[in-house]
Amino acid sequence: MPISPAQLVRIEEIINRIATESILAQAGRDDGMVPAFSLLSDLNEACAEDTAIQQRVAVTRVAIEARLDAAQPFDEPTLQNLRDLVTWLPRALQSSASGEAMVEAPAPAVVSAPEVASAPAE
Repeated sequence: MPISPAQLVRIEEIINRIATESILAQAGRDDGMVPAFSLLSDLNEACAEDTAIQQRVAVTRVAIEARLDAAQPFDEPTLQNLRDLVTWLPRALQSSASGEAMVEAPAPAVVSAPEVASAPAE
């Protein structure tokens, strides 16, 4: 089902905010990670009418969530996924809004599981 024009405005605002976070984010730092995760959650909800977009957003959101859960900063593959998503989304939204075939999403970068720090043995 195509995304409605009213939803499109909200989605574009969220994408712009995610784009800003992706530009400022750096590998090895966690600056922007929580806002990006929150915005991706909002975007996932806003794109409920288009499962193809929603699924690609979820891939990026899950990768960031895993890093947050492990208290790890951004790594390069996770940042690349976020940046690829930001680049792809405007074309995908245009396809969805016009009812055209979906523009293929870039394959997500291979994200390794974050290392979990273990507690020192007593």
